[in-house]
Amino acid sequence: MNFKYPSIACLTLIFIVLSGCSSKKEIPKITTQEIGFYSTEKVNEGFALAIDIIFIYNPSITRSIEGLTARKWFKKKAQFLRDYPNALSVKSIQLVPGQLLSRVKVTEKQESAIASFVFANYYADGIHRSRIDQIKVPVIKLLEKKFTVGRETKRSNSWFSLF
Repeated sequence: MNFKYPSIACLTLIFIVLSGCSSKKEIPKITTQEIGFYSTEKVNEGFALAIDIIFIYNPSITRSIEGLTARKWFKKKAQFLRDYPNALSVKSIQLVPGQLLSRVKVTEKQESAIASFVFANYYADGIHRSRIDQIKVPVIKLLEKKFTVGRETKRSNSWFSLF
């Protein structure tokens, strides 16, 4: 094949190759719609428990957050919010033992997050952090010295919306 204008053919080929490389990679959004809570009478050894649900909108800070223990998160939370005011949002809850708390609805803005975590500020040592963004309705079971995360299996009439 003999091109009359080889530089045009070469430029066209380069443009096609580069345009394929420059396409933005789609970042998956969270699938969580609401978060359920179940608390025991002895939660946090009988003391009030602070819980933060964190929604992350910028992938560059996800690794920083997922490497924190709950104790470190609560210590550094104010600084994270100052440093990244548009990159994350926090929904804070304070529970006392035996308090009835059922569901926290995920807002429209929070649905655009790319990651979400739950931190519980227990007195007991431990990580007390869990990533929940790929669970449609995570159920957080708050125990005496830790929490567990499960999936809702069926809708209960006793749940109500808190937020």
